[in-house]
Formats: sequence, structure tokens, C-alpha cells
Amino acid sequence: MEECFRRGLRRLEDVSRAFSMCGITGFWRIPKGQDDGANELIRTMASTLAHRGPDAEGVWVDSVQGLALGHRRLAIRDLSVAGDQPMFSSDGRYVIVFNGEIYNAEELQNGLERLGPLPLRGTSDTEVFLEAIVRLGLRETLRQSVGMFALALWDRCELELTLVRDRFGEKPLYFAEIGKEIAFGSELKALKPYPQISSQPNAESIRLYLRYGYVPPPLTIIDGIQKLGPGEGLSLRRDRGRLEKSLWRYWCPEEDLYYEGRNTKQYSSLSQAADDAEAFLERAVRRQLVSDVPLGAFLSGGIDSSLIVALMLKVGDSRPKTFTIGFDDSRFDEAPYARAIAQHLGTDHVEEYVGNRQLFDIIPQLPYIYDEPIGDSSCIPTVLVSGIAKKHVKVVLSGDGGDELFAGYNHYRWGPWVSEAIRSIPTCMRGAAKRGLIKSGQTLRKRRLVRLGESIGALPSTDPLMLLNANIPDLSDLVSYGGQEKQWYAEPRVALSLAERIMKFDIQGHLPGDILVKVDRASMHFGLECRAPFLDHGVAEFACSLPSKHRGNYAEGKLVLKEVLSRLIPRELFLRPKAGFGLPLGVWLRADLKDMAEKYLIHFPTRYEEWLMRTGVVKLWHEHQTGTVDRQRELWTLISLMMWMEAEDL
Repeated sequence: MEECFRRGLRRLEDVSRAFSMCGITGFWRIPKGQDDGANELIRTMASTLAHRGPDAEGVWVDSVQGLALGHRRLAIRDLSVAGDQPMFSSDGRYVIVFNGEIYNAEELQNGLERLGPLPLRGTSDTEVFLEAIVRLGLRETLRQSVGMFALALWDRCELELTLVRDRFGEKPLYFAEIGKEIAFGSELKALKPYPQISSQPNAESIRLYLRYGYVPPPLTIIDGIQKLGPGEGLSLRRDRGRLEKSLWRYWCPEEDLYYEGRNTKQYSSLSQAADDAEAFLERAVRRQLVSDVPLGAFLSGGIDSSLIVALMLKVGDSRPKTFTIGFDDSRFDEAPYARAIAQHLGTDHVEEYVGNRQLFDIIPQLPYIYDEPIGDSSCIPTVLVSGIAKKHVKVVLSGDGGDELFAGYNHYRWGPWVSEAIRSIPTCMRGAAKRGLIKSGQTLRKRRLVRLGESIGALPSTDPLMLLNANIPDLSDLVSYGGQEKQWYAEPRVALSLAERIMKFDIQGHLPGDILVKVDRASMHFGLECRAPFLDHGVAEFACSLPSKHRGNYAEGKLVLKEVLSRLIPRELFLRPKAGFGLPLGVWLRADLKDMAEKYLIHFPTRYEEWLMRTGVVKLWHEHQTGTVDRQRELWTLISLMMWMEAEDL
């Protein structure tokens, strides 16, 4: 061990930095000698992530061990070279590439200094995190850290490579095992330059994507490439040339949010619960305002983003910039609501109206921006508003996570009733009930009745509750390959209400698979960092400890958030039906986007029939065009898949 530390303190070889934190990549392979092309390969892999980190590039190669680490930096804190990466611990033992932010770095540093002086070279949160690993170990450092991140840590003494992802999966991390080698990166595109990486889609992943609109971990859309799940770590060592892997968790909803006895704190009133909610959120917002560069916020005019902006003004020391986009179609335009809130709060508000052409121009770029197909059409305006924000700031705060933690979605209210209704139908009668609901929905032009019918029996091994928010619940006419669909999520081991079960499912699936992917790729495409105060795990633990009556009821959700917000903004400014980034997609598919849609849905190449049944796709298209059923969600899910296949030249 003593020799190990001496070796670590010697001159750090093959380190290169460029002046000028948010994309990581690397590989570990059998050593091939000094001139094995590793330096060129890692630079090529890192260059694919230049949009995530436009300010600097850094690579490090250990040719003896066959290890290479690459980093693209978006400089947010400590803009000096002391914040460049790959970064070495003061004792030379550890090398890290880190993507994200540790919001409580100052608190972490203060705790470490009580153990003795810290040999810090700069003021970056990454350096504090790394020195914490030296003194506390990786797992204890993770336990004490508040933040969003994906990282790769190389232990030069134990010769161990560890990959880790943050608790909620705000930051992505992909990896592929190729024989006795492993490659990893922040996006799939970073892995493509690596030799022998597959580009073929995975059949099971396609099925899961069509079902949910995203591919849940550990799978990705590409066969042989996996993604680390939220709160997971993967440790790797070599034993006689073979890679030995150990997958572990340091945080999961089952143990940290939904555990027996969590509802221990009782409140005499909603107002009293709101006092605690406000305190937790204030602390989270204050932590996330730390930045050495301009900072702002997305503002839709809804409850979540409005509350974050109001708290930024309350706890911050400057007037934040806020960003929103408006649509020419007044049925989908929320800009006036955001404007009213911005005026009331006195923010420096930036509002831009976009026409259909600007929105349509984004669509062909989506396969490159997202790497995997995404069945959420709101990624289009998310890309646009991110581009607008980047003209003014480097960091934005968002309201993501508020719905999943504080019962904001409508299906948390009507879902339990639907589930109970389905359970009450005898198994022998479910086929007839399914056909009856679909037929009634088509006759009455009620999309929800059709989707409810399609959910019945679609996954016999799964609680129908989990299909209520599916993109395509019934895949029987769309995919030709059968077999039992794997259950990728954990069933709760504790007693939960039906609404809580759906929320837990969304925290495991929809939040990291859809919402956070949508925002991370859109913002990072422009080198913009997006932070989500609701996903401070202290806020999340508080939310899940609330009595359910303070989160939501059968009539409305987010009761405690509304109570907090009403103290800062008049209720009439934010109490209205939930909209989100709604688009007139159904109308577009019958008009402006009809030709494009037909290209992908009607005239797609015969070779795609390896994964999709043409008759089923055409049926959905016909139902939408005739107005029998509004199939915009299903069709966009399919179009996104076809665009991705085309972009991959499959």
C-alpha cells in the first residue's frame, strides 16, 4: 500500500487540459502498449460530448492498465484550471471524471475540515467530493452528498473502476461490455466510436419503449449497451484478464422513500404541513442557487415552476431571469400565465413566441439530440426553450419532480378508481369488458375509454395500475415477437395506497426514463445545466412522509404546494387546469405533418417488419385520420422510433 501511494504521488502522466463539467466517457481494456491509439480514441469519444461541455476538454490515459478517462467541461463553479478534469485526489490514489453538481459541497467541506486541514487546490465541488472519498470512502460520501451526478472513479491502488449515478437519475450514464473490455459515456453517441459497439436495436427494448415511451434500465434501445439505474453503482475489477462486476445500490425509493413507519409526523392542519414544506424547499433552492455563472429558471406559469421562481426571489440575492415560450395557437399557449406571474414577482422575464415552422424544424434533430427514441412530444418545445435560455444564462432551475412527489398528475386520482373497477371484473369476463369498452370509446369518440379497454389484460402479470400512463398499453397488433415481458420495476414490499403505488412507479420509471431524459438532453444540447430543487432527496423524503391528505385527494393534487405558493402569489394566478408543454400534435398529424407521418408509418422499409407489424401501425394511423380514436400519443411514439431507426441507417 505504501508503494501504491508513492506511485500515486509521482508525476501524473499523460494528462492534457484545455482552457476554456458535463460530459464523461472512458474505457478499460486489456493493455496494448504505449502506442495503442488509446489517446486518440478517448479524444474522439470525448469530442462527441462537446455540446455537454463546451468550455474545456481533458483526457487521461494509463497505458499500463489500459484505462482511459475523458471529460468535457461546462464551467459552472471554479472557472479556473483548478476545476478541470480528469481530477486527481491530493494523495494521488483516485482519478475522477464527474458530471453534475454537489449542492452541499460547502457543508461537506466543513465536515471534512473538522477531521483535519484539506489540501484543496481550488473551489470546485468535484474536488471537495473527491477529498471526501479519500477520508470517508465512496459510499459514505455518496450518502452525505446532495446533488445530481454521474461519475467514473478509478482507484489506482485497488485497480478498481466504479461508475455511479445520482439518486433520481438526473444525469445519465451508459456502458457496454465488449468481451473483456468496458466502455462508458454520458450519452450513447460517446460509445459509438469504440470498436465492436453494436448499433442494432434490442427487440425487448423496442417492446418496452412502445409500452412506456422510454426504455427502462438496465436496457437501452441498442443491443449490448446498458444504462446504470438511478442510485446505482457498478464496480469493476480484473481477475486473470476477466472483468469482475459488482452492481450495488446506495439509494432506492423502496428503502429511502416508501418504508414502514414513514408517515410518522402528523400535522394539525395543511398550513402547518406547508410550513415544513416551505422550509425544505427553501433550503433546496438556496443550495441550487450556488453558481459562478449567470443563472435563471424555466417558467411555465404552472404550480411547480412558479413556486421555484418565487422561492428563488425569496432566498436569493438577485432578480432571476425567467424563460418561457408562447405558441401561435391560443389553445396551447401558456405564455400569458407565465407573464402574469413574472410581472407579479418582478423577474427579468424573457418570452419568445414560436411558430409551427420553428417547432417542425426541431423534429429531424431529435434522433441526434436524444440518441434513443422518446415518446414524449413535449421534447420539441423543451429543446426550443433551452436554446432561448442559453442565450442569457448557463444554469436554469426547473419544477421537475413536483408532480411525482406531490401527487400532481391526474392519474393519481382517477387511477385507483379504475384499478379497483378492473379488479372487480371476473377474469372470465375481462375479454368481453375489453371489447365493450373499446367499441364504446370508438362510438363516442372517447379516447380514455378505448385506452382503458386496451389496458385490460394487456399485461396479465402486471397490476393494471401500471398501464394507466402507458404510451401504448396493448401491443398485440404491433409486435410479432412474443414471450413474457420482463418486470423491470420492484413491486412495493410495504403497504401503500393505490395512489402511492402509482407515484412510486413513476419515480422509478416515468421520471428518470422520460421527464429527466427530456430535460437533460435538451438543455445539454446547448451546454445549459438544468437543476431540479424538488429532487433534493431531503425534499423527496419529506414529501413521502406527508400524510396523503396533504399531498392530494380525489379532487386535486399538490395541496401542500398550493398552500405554500399562495403565500407568495395570489391563487388566481396559478389555479387552473394542468397543461404542461401541450402541442396540437393530433391536428398536425392530420395536416402539416401528415406527409412526414405517412413516410414513417405507412411507407416504412420492409426490413423494419422484423420489429413491427405493418398492419397494426396502419390501423392506428387509419383510426386517427378518420377521427375514430385520437392516436396522437401512440403515433408519435412510433414516429420517434422510426426516425431513430432511419438516423441509425438500420
